[in-house]
Amino acid sequence: MYDAFKEFFLYLFCAPAEPPAPPAGTHSSLRIFRASRRFLDYQLVFLILALMVVAAAFLAGTGLVFTRSATLAGLTAFWLICFWILLLMAGWFLIRLEYDMRYYIVTDRSLRIRRGVWTIVEQTLSFINIQNITVEQGPLERFFGIARIVIDTAGGGIVAQPQQGMAVKNHHRAIMAGLDNAQEIRDLIVNYLKSMPQVSGVDGHEGIPGIGKTPFGARGFSEREIEILREIRDEVKFLRGFMAPEFPR
Repeated sequence: MYDAFKEFFLYLFCAPAEPPAPPAGTHSSLRIFRASRRFLDYQLVFLILALMVVAAAFLAGTGLVFTRSATLAGLTAFWLICFWILLLMAGWFLIRLEYDMRYYIVTDRSLRIRRGVWTIVEQTLSFINIQNITVEQGPLERFFGIARIVIDTAGGGIVAQPQQGMAVKNHHRAIMAGLDNAQEIRDLIVNYLKSMPQVSGVDGHEGIPGIGKTPFGARGFSEREIEILREIRDEVKFLRGFMAPEFPR
């Protein structure tokens, strides 16, 4: 039943059923991580609490608690319970679908996160921009044995919205939620950062690209890019020498 509804929903809203394309990096380093199954239980608790608040607000608003008509109270309670169960089933379906749509893809150079159901968001971060990686865990997350990785970047990530066909560079934080191996994934990313010729201040490393005394060739430029820059430099010197009579240095 769920698979049929899922297929219909994805078709109706033109949502991608396949995993997102891998970000930049070597193919051998590609790792795909998913949220823990306990993340579903964690979200279900919040859904039930939210529906209980809605039901309590409805009862208080209609004055059902203080009504003198037992028949009306019983009939209203019956339909309220039916509606509450319907909302619970719809909410569970969306939670399960969001779980199936959620992906964390890691390579040796970058990270891609997909999340969302109604609005699908894909967020890509290059490791060169990462400033801080932390593992956070609230009380309820500890109860379910899950945690989240919070990644802060210097320049923000690329947020692509496939349904609108556009990308917006305005997010400076990425969150990998619902993980039962959060520390393992954090260590993996940190090890990739350590192996890069330029690192971004994670775990006490220095040498932020373009800052400090990092060698020119280690600031994120490839050998071909350095060669092109040198050619531009030589051309500028030639032009300055050719135009020297009119425009002295």
